[in-house]
Amino acid sequence: MFKVRTLLLLVAAFALPLSAQQTEPLAISLDDAIQNAVQRNLGVQFQRYEYEQAGYSAKSAYGFFDWQAFADVESSSSQTPAASLIESSQTDRTIANFGIRQNIPTGGNYAIGFNNNRRASDNQFVTVNPSYNSSFGFSFMQPLMRDFGTDISRRGIKLARNNLGVSRESFRTILTNTTLGVVQAYYDLIFARQNLEVKRLSLALAKDQERITQIKIDVGANAPLDILQP
Repeated sequence: MFKVRTLLLLVAAFALPLSAQQTEPLAISLDDAIQNAVQRNLGVQFQRYEYEQAGYSAKSAYGFFDWQAFADVESSSSQTPAASLIESSQTDRTIANFGIRQNIPTGGNYAIGFNNNRRASDNQFVTVNPSYNSSFGFSFMQPLMRDFGTDISRRGIKLARNNLGVSRESFRTILTNTTLGVVQAYYDLIFARQNLEVKRLSLALAKDQERITQIKIDVGANAPLDILQP
């Protein structure tokens, strides 16, 4: 613990500008010392990054049940020699399908979509040219054995929430330990400075007592050995 406090004080001293080190000490409150330590501590910054990443992972896990849009667009053209007048030598086909799908907590999923088809040809005997065909579709799939149930579909969310809780507690622990270390070092420094001031006052009183004792020895009021007392 002493090495940690000493290192913290040395880092704070070398972090000051050279002009500040040469002129006067930096006046800093306990709150400012804690804030600086938290902002400059690499361990705290790394754990904060891990905590944020765990939060993003949890949000991403909940996206498993979000709506998903899908679309399929396709265009094709074919040319073949016509063997008779009722056959087409050129056919153009365009497909444009779109819809939405979603996973449900029971492990299944459903989809709703529209299918659109356009077909054009050079056949003179075709009544409607180009022709359009549109349809509405709905599909539902629910596993009955494997991957059935909410525990399976929500396992990713539970894992992400557990990881988020672990990261939150780790971040809180390193913040608490860093704060306690700064508080302990801050008050140790205050005690050391006040203790130094007390020793200076004691030294001044001892010098005055030595001067008075020496005067008494010179006039014969005290024995020479009394000079050792102050």
